[in-house]
Parts: sequence; C-alpha cells; structure tokens
Amino acid sequence: MTNDPFAHLAGEQFTAAEAAEYLEISEDGLQALIAAGRLHPAGDGRFPVPELRAIKKSRKVSTIVKAIEHVTPSSGNVFADLGLPDADSLKAKADLAIAITKTIQTSGLTQEAAAGVIGITPSALDDLLRGKFRDIDEARMQEYLQRLQAE
Repeated sequence: MTNDPFAHLAGEQFTAAEAAEYLEISEDGLQALIAAGRLHPAGDGRFPVPELRAIKKSRKVSTIVKAIEHVTPSSGNVFADLGLPDADSLKAKADLAIAITKTIQTSGLTQEAAAGVIGITPSALDDLLRGKFRDIDEARMQEYLQRLQAE
C-alpha cells in the first residue's frame, strides 16, 4: 500500500495548481522549476505525473542530504550536548548503569536476584537500568557495580 495520495493519478497529468500541491511548493516555486529547465509542461500546460514524482523524490533526497550536512558531532557526552548543568555526573551515571546492565547480563542473574545482591528492590533496579538515576548518588551506583562484580 502506498502513502502517495496521488497514486490513483499515475497516468494522469496535473494542472499547475495540482502540480504545486503535489510538490508541496507555491505556484511561483513551480514556475521557478520550469524556468530552471527542471520541469516541462505538456503542450496544454499540464504536467505529467512521472516527471513530478521524479522531482518530488529528488527534493526529498536533497532535504535529507541537507539535514545530514547540519548534524553536529557529539562531544562524547550527550548530556553536555543538550546543555544540562550536571552533564558530567549524568554521563558517569549512565556509564555505570551500562556497566551494571552488562554485569547482570554476563552473570546470568535475574533482575530480581541482582536487586537482592545490590540490596535494592527489583523496581528500583529496573528504574536505574532504564535511566532513572538522577537521584542516585554516583558513589552508590559504583558500590552496586562492585557488589555485582563480587558475586
């Protein structure tokens, strides 16, 4: 199934207004495409759907390329990239949460058993593993990791 609301018009030709709507541009924008030689109306001034589809596809690709060109490389700390005030602490806690997760996985412990080893409830461990660690002290998370590693 196609998402193209104009799919039923595959063999048709569009008026200038329909072509502009299909391309999601103004009629002035449509005239600019004609002036640039990128779009060629038929003798009756109508526009063939296949040509419009090709233009629409190239415009989407161009938009994606422009978006990729504007991607800002990460500093390595997404929390700092977002401008959060406690970015370094959040990054350290995230790294600890990842280490705790990997340790639980490699140990073969269930989450409930791991929570028992650490000394917290399974729901508190679940929260920590889901990134809800803002209110947990970094030293405490380090202690949790050490307890799991000693198991």
